[in-house]
Formats: sequence, C-alpha cells, structure tokens
Amino acid sequence: GITVYNVVVVDATTIQCAIDIGGLLATVGARNVTVKLGANSHTLLNSFTVTL
Repeated sequence: GITVYNVVVVDATTIQCAIDIGGLLATVGARNVTVKLGANSHTLLNSFTVTL
C-alpha cells in the first residue's frame, strides 16, 4: 500500500511529506498525486516518479 507520513503544511501552496510505496504499486514510471487538505484537493499530473 501507500503510506504518507511526516506531513508538514509549509504555507498556503506548499506541503512537505514522506511517501512509502510498497508491493506491486511500486512499478517504475510517473504518477499523478492528489493532495487533499480538508475540503480542498488538487491533482498534480506526473508529479511523482518511481525509479528503481
């Protein structure tokens, strides 16, 4: 599965976090990331890349 931890809201447009991806989900390539905070969400296209 995917675990997100150490989430820090830096300001109105920036967060920092650590992401742990395990199992078959860790295939190589670009991924979209959807960030949700309360009622707000935003999808960042191809913003995360898994490499081995």
